[in-house]
Amino acid sequence: MAGGAVFSWTKSPPSAVTLRYCGSIVKHGTKRLYALHTEGDCPMLANILVVVVALLRTLVFGVVGIIVLLSMRLAGRDDATRARFIWQWAARHWARPILCSAGIVVEVRGIENVRRAGRSVITPNHQSLFDILVMVAYTPDARFVAKVEVLGYFIIGVIARLGGQVIIDREKRREAIGEILTGVAANNVPMICFPEGTRYREIGLFKRGGFVGAIDAQIPVVPTALSGVVDVLPPRANPLQLTRNRKVILEFGQPIYTVGMSINEASGLADIVRSQIIAMQAQHVLCAAPSG
Repeated sequence: MAGGAVFSWTKSPPSAVTLRYCGSIVKHGTKRLYALHTEGDCPMLANILVVVVALLRTLVFGVVGIIVLLSMRLAGRDDATRARFIWQWAARHWARPILCSAGIVVEVRGIENVRRAGRSVITPNHQSLFDILVMVAYTPDARFVAKVEVLGYFIIGVIARLGGQVIIDREKRREAIGEILTGVAANNVPMICFPEGTRYREIGLFKRGGFVGAIDAQIPVVPTALSGVVDVLPPRANPLQLTRNRKVILEFGQPIYTVGMSINEASGLADIVRSQIIAMQAQHVLCAAPSG
């Protein structure tokens, strides 16, 4: 691995803590990024630096993104154009650099299934905050179905609103399904919907909303399995407790076509998708990311 600048803090013994930035284990997209690795007895210090990198990336990405999105809006660009811009911008300048700073190696499987499905509903399991980063970094041009609480998040909420993501209020079920249907109709790209609705260490029960939207629009559902992300940062864990240098697998399954299905079959479709995700996860072999 290519070496870079070395920053050392010496204690007794002199080299007990060494931090070094070095070339990333793999290329993320077409860009070489840099991962933070530690040697010695102070992994918490490296975790702090990863969190600082994430916050700075979010701040810079967010401020620049908001300015550009506002400019595009004033220029009369439609939601689809703004959403396409912010998705590509976020993948390149936000999600991939943060993943790489934590030494996270992502193996993507079945991306051809997303391309084949076209306009569809992608349904990944949800176990960690890092799920969002992985999906943004490696799903080509998609939109999130996000809970209304996201609008209260620092910077991200403004980006979600201006960037054409689909916002739903889970307390208003009929209106939420209506927003999903509107989003599916308005976007000629995949919609990412976490069917559990929140993060679980083990896969939780799937809600019907996204599946109702897919059936109503007669578009495919793409079962999607995320493995290993929970080992990086479990649900409700402090970000400083993250585990760096891990391998994550993102697998897009075969599309399930909904042509001819009725809304009454949404619950059954949710059960089928959940079973397929569990089966995909069972085939995933995970290990620490190589450090050489």
